[in-house]
Amino acid sequence: MDLRDLYYFETIADLGNFGRGSDKLHRTQPALSKSIQRLEQTLGTALFFREGRRMRLTPAGELLLMRARHLRQGVQETRREIQNAFSLRRSGMYDNSKSILGWRTWR
Repeated sequence: MDLRDLYYFETIADLGNFGRGSDKLHRTQPALSKSIQRLEQTLGTALFFREGRRMRLTPAGELLLMRARHLRQGVQETRREIQNAFSLRRSGMYDNSKSILGWRTWR
């Protein structure tokens, strides 16, 4: 399962169709469709009920949407923590005490 596919899935689920997802993500509709197909194949179940152009989440899609949001938030939090730690290192604010993660500093 690819984080990019999960991000595309989350966007399409929020917007309700491939057209609006394509506009927002600046990706073609076939590319987004392939992304959803990969997820559905990996998970072995449909993620959307397709009703013409409109799409609604299946129960599996609702669960995946919740998990995808948690994963995205975790990735963002991790990125922020790492960037903060390294920006502190570059600014010389670290000393010989332990960091917030309990590891020795880099000096």
